[in-house]
Amino acid sequence: MPEPRLLNTGLALGLGLALLAGGAGFVLSRSLVVYSDFAAVSSALRLVRAPQGGIVSLPEIGLGSALRAGTPLALLEPVVPPQVLAEVEPQAQALAARVGQLRGELEQAEAGFENFRRRAKAGFDAAATHRQLAERQVMLQQRIQGRIATLARSAAATPMQADQLEVELLAQRRALADAVLAEVTARNLLEDAQAGRFVSDGRTTQRTPQEIRRELEAAEAARREMLGTLERLGTRITLTAPCDCQVAQLGATAGSFVAAGDPILGLAEPVMPDSVEVDALVDATRLGFLRQGQAVEVFLAGDAQATPGRVTSITYNPENQGRIGLPDNLRSLKSYGVLTVTLEGGVPQARPGLPALVKAPLALRQVFRSLPGMAWLVTERAGARPPEA
Repeated sequence: MPEPRLLNTGLALGLGLALLAGGAGFVLSRSLVVYSDFAAVSSALRLVRAPQGGIVSLPEIGLGSALRAGTPLALLEPVVPPQVLAEVEPQAQALAARVGQLRGELEQAEAGFENFRRRAKAGFDAAATHRQLAERQVMLQQRIQGRIATLARSAAATPMQADQLEVELLAQRRALADAVLAEVTARNLLEDAQAGRFVSDGRTTQRTPQEIRRELEAAEAARREMLGTLERLGTRITLTAPCDCQVAQLGATAGSFVAAGDPILGLAEPVMPDSVEVDALVDATRLGFLRQGQAVEVFLAGDAQATPGRVTSITYNPENQGRIGLPDNLRSLKSYGVLTVTLEGGVPQARPGLPALVKAPLALRQVFRSLPGMAWLVTERAGARPPEA
């Protein structure tokens, strides 16, 4: 069993070492900071791309030029690839030939259909006249038969004469029935003609003018669209500014050829004084000392006083995510990460690309976590709130 004096000495020594380590860590956390290697005020980048291939003409604008929404940016003189013309022009010629063919068919169909209507009307009129004549003949035969029947009863006419008249009446009634059927058929044919249908024996015999006209209208619409496409392919295009912004990148030079989708200009959206953001390059080995929400200090070029801010994001992949400020050749350095800081308070003179320096004091928690075997000292309980920097 150890002596009480040695036990007390050991406890005092351990407590002293713990206090010494804590004090050293506290002093270390206040004396060590993480500085950015390069930083600049950043904003969203909007690329103006070529809608199709062509030759670019640029007005007198350069890097840093302020633009208003709708300001002409560039003129694009389209260059139609030969393979496109080789495909589109024969189609336009084929549509033009089809339109001419359909117009001739329509002219013939309209003339033939007018003859068909006239024949149908004449046939119906003749059938109606024939039916009326047959009706009058039946009525006349019925009166004659009635008189002969009266004479036969008084022996003034023979029964044979009466029978002969009865046979003639039956024949005339059959003729009347045939005339009525012929009139019905002629009326149906006339109704088809008036409705715009070519019909013979109840069957459609050829296309009507309306059907040809619909096909002609569709062919003419396709031809107009094809010609419009050719015209648009060769029409000069004016590109305008999509926002109130500033020229940040020149992706093409005057007189150069750009393919469809190539960037012509890069525009930086204006920086709002109350929401200035700074992107900072920090060595990837030091990003582990920082955390989102941490308070930092930012020194803007030309300003001796530090501006407070907070870390809003930490990105280990430095590729450009549609922002302007940091040069792309620096963003592509794989040994760096990007620290995005939002400044607190208004900064009226901030502009995209304005150089800056970010100073991030190390928190005691980050210091202990970075030391081998010391992370257990700052392990947070579930729901515990991390201390402020």
